[in-house]
Amino acid sequence: MNLLALDTCDARGSVSVLRDDHILHTVDHDTPDDYSIWLLPAIDRALQASGLGFADIDVYVAASGPGSFTG
Repeated sequence: MNLLALDTCDARGSVSVLRDDHILHTVDHDTPDDYSIWLLPAIDRALQASGLGFADIDVYVAASGPGSFTG
């Protein structure tokens, strides 16, 4: 099962792609960019680095906050 996980709860968030219980790739939010600018390119980088596309993702997971982006 391929999983795309998003954490935008605080300034140290990340995007990860996992297959079963193995992390394929993680992109950390290590820039001053707002999530609205950073998130979609980070997802694209994580998927490309994992050799997957959106159609290959079986489950989407998002942290539930708190945070101004997820709020």
